[in-house]
Amino acid sequence: MFLFISAEDTNAAIETLDSILGFAEFFLVPASILWLVAAWRDPKSRGLRAPTVLALILALTVAQPFGVVASKEAGAPPPTEAEPNGESVHVAHLFGFLPVLPFRLYQREIFLSGLGENAPNETLRVRSWFWLPVLTNATQVAETCSDDVLTPCWEPGYSSEQNLTVLRDGGTHLATIDNPPGRGEAQIPDSFTWKLRAGIASPAGLAYWGLAGFLAIMTRRRRSQSSSPT
Repeated sequence: MFLFISAEDTNAAIETLDSILGFAEFFLVPASILWLVAAWRDPKSRGLRAPTVLALILALTVAQPFGVVASKEAGAPPPTEAEPNGESVHVAHLFGFLPVLPFRLYQREIFLSGLGENAPNETLRVRSWFWLPVLTNATQVAETCSDDVLTPCWEPGYSSEQNLTVLRDGGTHLATIDNPPGRGEAQIPDSFTWKLRAGIASPAGLAYWGLAGFLAIMTRRRRSQSSSPT
């Protein structure tokens, strides 16, 4: 996945995927909940299989909680294993040792960017997925690329100008954007580093799992009670 095309094309492909999955989540998740609520309110006339199947599909794709969690690091410890190409696919480790979550860093344009002075116009993000193309998740790492020199910037495909590296440190990864030579003032950091690890990346996805599961169980129970002979 995303292995055999250029960095620019790969970033554009993931950005397009972001938009598609974002629209799907925005429209289908509320529709799924409303469908389950309608089935719960009238279990005799409404089938449960179709809304349950839709909820399961959403739970395994756009509405799931697992992914890569990013946190800002003030200083990076020495890495135990180097993966210098920040544009490659890396693998996060569950519980610090189980390699189950491939991920890739990419850049996405901020909607309506450029309206404010010195406002970031891109975000550095990480998209993760399990080995099968399910349980995909996107997490924002940081806002990037503004006229403010205190904001990091990375342009995919131009690593010689803005160097993004991903370093392995035990069960976690460290993503670092280095400032290029010539930007060096005393108050400007030489680099920006974030810790990346597998975890609960979407509390909203976790809430959807709980609510959809609860509605499906209660609807099935209510249907069983209404169909039982009195």
